[in-house]
Amino acid sequence: MRRPIVTMLLAVSPLVPGWAQAVPGPALAADAPRTAPAPPTRPGPDLYRLAGGRLHVTYATTGIAGRPSLTYRDGTRTLRFTGNQIRVQDTELGQLVTVTLRLTVDTGSTTFTLLLPHVNLETSTSARIDTIGITTMHRFSVIPSFRQGQADLYGITRLQGTAQLVLFRHG
Repeated sequence: MRRPIVTMLLAVSPLVPGWAQAVPGPALAADAPRTAPAPPTRPGPDLYRLAGGRLHVTYATTGIAGRPSLTYRDGTRTLRFTGNQIRVQDTELGQLVTVTLRLTVDTGSTTFTLLLPHVNLETSTSARIDTIGITTMHRFSVIPSFRQGQADLYGITRLQGTAQLVLFRHG
């Protein structure tokens, strides 16, 4: 015997962070087809400015030159990345934006991955966001006995800032 499933819609107040209220939605049969949500009518953010601790990250999905750019600034250095130096992957968590901070032939590499949450800008051109940056040390050795155990070590940095819709002009 199939029983209807009652869905709940989550209404989140944009004025009070962390506040949510459950609102009953329509009952759906267990075998009812599910449809994807309608795409937003406005484009999403194209400029992210984030900071946490000594780390500052600016990421533009497309810049004036029409290519993505990412600036990574920590307490000791500023690194700039453009075009295919930036790798983007869409996931259920959001977009993962990765750059290589350090690359060696015999000891591994270090990457930085920015987790960009899904952001709706239906009524505004800017929104505050909280997210994380993941610094990964990918350990490697040419000596086989040094390659034992966990190869990747992760450092997490909480980041806060803005996601904006700027609409860069190309050319």
